[in-house]
Amino acid sequence: MTSSPNLDQMTPDQLRALAAQLLSKVDTMGRKIHRDETIIEQLSHEIAILKRHKFAKRSEQISPAQGSLLDDLLNTDLEAIEAELDALRPAPTSDETRQKPKRAPLPPQFPRTVLHHEPENTECACGCQLQRIGEDVSEKLDYTPGVFTIEQHVRGKWACRQCETLIQAPVPAQVIDKGIPTAGLLAHVMVAKFSDHLPLYRQEKIFGRAGLAIPRSTLAQWVGQFLGTWNGKLVCDDFAGYKAGFELGITEIGCMAHARRKFFDLHAANKSQLAEQALHSIGGLYEVERQAKQMSDEDRWRLRQEMAVPVAEKLHEWMLAQCALVPEGSATAKALDYSLKRWVALTRYLDDGAVPIDNNAVENQIRPWALGRSNWLFAGSLRSGKRAAAIMSLIQSTRLNGHDPYAYLKDVLTRLPTQRASEIDQLLPHNWSLPTLG
Repeated sequence: MTSSPNLDQMTPDQLRALAAQLLSKVDTMGRKIHRDETIIEQLSHEIAILKRHKFAKRSEQISPAQGSLLDDLLNTDLEAIEAELDALRPAPTSDETRQKPKRAPLPPQFPRTVLHHEPENTECACGCQLQRIGEDVSEKLDYTPGVFTIEQHVRGKWACRQCETLIQAPVPAQVIDKGIPTAGLLAHVMVAKFSDHLPLYRQEKIFGRAGLAIPRSTLAQWVGQFLGTWNGKLVCDDFAGYKAGFELGITEIGCMAHARRKFFDLHAANKSQLAEQALHSIGGLYEVERQAKQMSDEDRWRLRQEMAVPVAEKLHEWMLAQCALVPEGSATAKALDYSLKRWVALTRYLDDGAVPIDNNAVENQIRPWALGRSNWLFAGSLRSGKRAAAIMSLIQSTRLNGHDPYAYLKDVLTRLPTQRASEIDQLLPHNWSLPTLG
């Protein structure tokens, strides 16, 4: 230890040098204390959150048996990629044309419904009566819950013996050209996979027990053909995986619940008064939503403009002011930064009465898909992930609108090939209804 200097014996210059040295040490210690306090606050915040999640299951180990679940998804993409490559290749010459394998006939034990397709007019343009000289027969595999049946389409060939004109009814429009599945079977496969969480390799075995040898690669090809691009508004958190979609034209809507959760965790960790004030202001925005819950989109927009916009503006100003006062890198600063960096996205809901303030409702709706995760854990590829997300969203939207997913998909897949592009929105779940008979 060093003894303290005798200040009475020091000259003025020595005293000034000592004072400068002590001030430098104080400044250094002050910066260190500030840095340590920031780290302590951050670690204390993380420890508090971990304690709250102490008893939650966090295991993400992968079972080796789940590797086979990739097969049907990879086959889907391989089929799609192969089709794209075929479209890019030049047409083969006659010598290069390979004999395509013939499709195995459908089992004879299934009941068949014969559907005849004949020309509306059997009179030739020359005035003679056409004579039926033959027919083409194609079979489609249909399914209604619990029963496989076969639709046998018979297209008669009619010819004029005078001028040798040949006419035939056109092939009925199908979702999958030259494929064997009807809309009913396609709907069943999709609902079984994406609603009942039954992977395609299990469906392959079920079909096999019924006498149908349909490989999962074929099932995957069926599932992989229905789906176009989508542009709209997506309510989400700040997950980086969404960013590519925003670059392609999807509008980002920030989730206020995720912003609120940052302050809730901060308040739960150390009873932060700043976090409490933020929660109070955000609570004001949610109070407006409670009042507008049963309103129309137009009335909800008006109420938001009148009551929520002023609250949001004051909250934004307050956050900007607080951000300049809190230590950089602290848990408080991170909570403020999360909201400030996403403020435009977080407040876009104010300009559209049809857009919710958060995605809590969606998160509650997708909780049942946790069962599916254990059955088909991997998407397999970007293509498969996009496809699965689109089909899951469609099925869940169907349920939210009070429809049976199987009945909806069967009808939509039946009508889709001939639906006018200008009327395609009639097939969306919130506009759809079963056609009336008679």
